Amino acid sequence: PVCTTATNKVMSTNSDNQPWAWLGLLKWSLSYADGTNSSDTPPAPMSDEKRAFLEAVMKDGIINEGERLRDILTDLTTALQSRRNGSHVSSCDTVGADMEELLEELRDIVEQIDYARGFVGMGGIPFLLGCAGERDAVPVGVRSASLVVLATLAQNNPPVQSVLLTEHDALTTLTSLYEAEEGGVGNEVDGFRGRVVQALSCTVRGIDAAEEAFSRNRKCVGVIESGLGVGGGSSPPDVIKKRSLFLLRALVCADGSTAARLSRYQSCIQKIIDFVDVSKETNLDIRETSLQLLLQILQQKKRVNDILDCKDLIAGTGVSRVATIRKLPPGDEKELLQVELELWESLIVELARGQRDEQREVENLSSERPLMLMGRPENDSGETLPQ
Repeated sequence: PVCTTATNKVMSTNSDNQPWAWLGLLKWSLSYADGTNSSDTPPAPMSDEKRAFLEAVMKDGIINEGERLRDILTDLTTALQSRRNGSHVSSCDTVGADMEELLEELRDIVEQIDYARGFVGMGGIPFLLGCAGERDAVPVGVRSASLVVLATLAQNNPPVQSVLLTEHDALTTLTSLYEAEEGGVGNEVDGFRGRVVQALSCTVRGIDAAEEAFSRNRKCVGVIESGLGVGGGSSPPDVIKKRSLFLLRALVCADGSTAARLSRYQSCIQKIIDFVDVSKETNLDIRETSLQLLLQILQQKKRVNDILDCKDLIAGTGVSRVATIRKLPPGDEKELLQVELELWESLIVELARGQRDEQREVENLSSERPLMLMGRPENDSGETLPQ
């Protein structure tokens, strides 16, 4: 098993002057760990019964995923080392698409929580972040595949999320990766930026402190604003817009969200109002998610003024859209738009009921004041009341 202290020591030597240190760290870890055994106790002798069972397993072709994990990482490090040296030929002829296939298989393995934690113990996180950040020698598709594995590791896995946030400063690293590609064009670059947003989402979602740290970080909020197209310019590709919208909804509608958090996403919420208009947003999934987001904000009543300020505009758009969908003849199109219709009907009702934040606060304060008998002063001690 790998020694945590030793791993941290190796990692502490990494610097901006050693851009390939993440590859050396993984190669070093593979020499000492297999990602499956965390005990220093030597294995007990194998019984005849266990030996027979294992022989049957091998005969039937069942894969040992722990061993396969190690083999995949060995092949990847060999291929990446060859690219670093300027040669695209490796002992296993692993280049380009082949590396993507290996990373896809790695993703399937680390979906299992035990293997995910074993992979982290082998130095897997700096390897993935380093691979994703190597713009010169590593193909964009391989970099994107590395982020998919990272997102899989982190999703709904608090121990891994904690390691990413506290030991690897993942928010800074991932936002920097996004910013570095903002000027790029092409489907592969768009896909990469979408994967960065996905990795950020999986790293923070479900942990209150992480969601709050993200929302207080101006660069992190800027990633969502960019992904939604806040500030004008050309509309972002749907792949980026969808993932940014999903993350925004998770953050502003979380149980731990506050009015202060919603205020940090004010420009994003105003942009979402454009997304519910079919004349401005043609993607049905984006329209539906945007409607759900506006509806939840109104229902949670933490900060609604940003939506109510545009009440007439939203309601007018909604009434027109509801009428259009209802007029459609029975068929596939009308059935496809049924969810959008129901969301619009619910949103219009909430808009009609909505109270501005200041009005609701006054009413809440009034309801919290103690009941006073009519005609008596507030400072009356009650000594003169009939006994």
